[in-house]
Amino acid sequence: MNKSKIIFLFFGIFFYFTNQVFSQEICSWITNEAYPEELQQYPNAYFYAVIGDNGRCEYGRGPDQETALNECDKWKKTKGIFNTCKPFAIGKQIVWEEVASDVLNQTGCIEGNCMNGQGTYVWEDGTKYEGESKKGKEHGQGKMVWANGDTYEGEWENGEEHGQGKMVWVNGVTYEGEWKNGEEHGQGKIVWANGDTYEGEWENGEEHGQGKMVWVNGDTYEGKWKNGKMYGEGIGCIEGNCENGYGTVVWDDGNKYIGNFKDGSLHGEGELTWAEDGEKWIGTWKNDKLEGKGEIIAWDGSTRVCEFDGYKCAKLIKEVKNFILLNSLWTNNKIMTKKDVSSFKTLKFVEEKEVMEYDKRTSKNKNQYGDGIEMKVFNAFIFNASFEKSQDILIKVNAEFKTQEKAEKQALKWAKMYGQMPYFLKQNVKYIVVHKGNVGWAGGNGQIVIHIHSEKSSFNEELMFHELTHASLDFKWGTGVIDEDEWKTVIGEDKYYISEYAWDLFYEEDLAETTLWWFATRCKPSSISKKNYDKIVKHLPNRLNYLDKQNFDFYPVVCE
Repeated sequence: MNKSKIIFLFFGIFFYFTNQVFSQEICSWITNEAYPEELQQYPNAYFYAVIGDNGRCEYGRGPDQETALNECDKWKKTKGIFNTCKPFAIGKQIVWEEVASDVLNQTGCIEGNCMNGQGTYVWEDGTKYEGESKKGKEHGQGKMVWANGDTYEGEWENGEEHGQGKMVWVNGVTYEGEWKNGEEHGQGKIVWANGDTYEGEWENGEEHGQGKMVWVNGDTYEGKWKNGKMYGEGIGCIEGNCENGYGTVVWDDGNKYIGNFKDGSLHGEGELTWAEDGEKWIGTWKNDKLEGKGEIIAWDGSTRVCEFDGYKCAKLIKEVKNFILLNSLWTNNKIMTKKDVSSFKTLKFVEEKEVMEYDKRTSKNKNQYGDGIEMKVFNAFIFNASFEKSQDILIKVNAEFKTQEKAEKQALKWAKMYGQMPYFLKQNVKYIVVHKGNVGWAGGNGQIVIHIHSEKSSFNEELMFHELTHASLDFKWGTGVIDEDEWKTVIGEDKYYISEYAWDLFYEEDLAETTLWWFATRCKPSSISKKNYDKIVKHLPNRLNYLDKQNFDFYPVVCE
């Protein structure tokens, strides 16, 4: 048996009171059951016992002497026992004088033939074996119950577990399978107390050969093992010399190093790839640490050149940004134009009332990323706009436009432009908010916020397209249809961004920045320059392919 697998080991002490002290027939349950059980659960507790004049008995247990005595007294009175509670044991130490050292002298071979045949043998510490023996050793089919509660049932040979058998440890670990010379060897399955499982080949008590590990969090590894460690499918030193030379090593957590080694440490030129995010650290290593000038290449292809101090970029020397267009939103104002067909049908006034909506003028960064944008209470003229195919929306025009008539002109302008947008951008939109102000727009969570005096009004159609992407598709700003993990995967595969804005804020803006240009390449290629078209197709193929697969509806846009 592999003793390292036994984590908790208590030596149960079995004993008896002499006939002059109590009746064995009535009180042996304390010595045979209660005390050993309490000792396993509370190995340092105080244990008291009382033996009544009528032969009845009881006990009490507690973290200190007083508590244990009180517990014993309570049960003595409850059971009608007449005598004095006495200290019996402190943990494993027996303190009652009249206690003997074994259980009714039931040790040794207590039944059958324990030399050559079927029998039962009990050791002084309480360990018990029932089964076949040969020359005084366990041999054949049998069951062993150790004093601490560990059990093995199965085949034996020359006193050791050998063959098919099942071991159950008191700490909750279970192994069932083949054994050799007291250790797991051959095919077997182990289940740890926390639910982790391994099933496969063993050698000398260690996972070795082909096997499958399943962790309770759902992670799975299936492949080769060596001396208790994952070794197949790129685990361990999978190529070259990982001691003194050039090689490739992969650790259990998936991190991978390709480069030079010295005395088993990363030493010399090498590249470390982190499994968690795919980031690569390239440079000169010394005793497992980076030193001097090196590079960090991120999962998305962006690069930092650093002066390293161990695992820290102590000084940033240069940062290489990998984007195609300096500013994608203000690069082309012909992707959507006033000439595009609109699905707008009708506009009806609903009411004027106080509302609380977002206002970009509350943001600290008014013309770029909308961090800090707040909601504001104001009066609004509210209109209902209807469209062919897509659902009706409300347009809430700030009463700062003074009259219902002026507000209606604003609502009509933006409703017609909204009607020009492709259907897939309208599916989750519920309303539009219109303010004055020379600040940027905002979008998300089924709405967009328009400020009519924002810069470069000739790009309003492209700007609305961008914000509607946030409102209907975005995993960051709404409950859109684009899957976050899948989108991050295609970013990593492309290694480029459409714009610097997307590069700076990939999680918040990359989807909205990219979708407009994907739409242009697929529906209106002539609206963008051939140079930009070629750049996008070349550098963003995985994003384009992912958006293609969504089968978005472009209605009412007429594509080329």
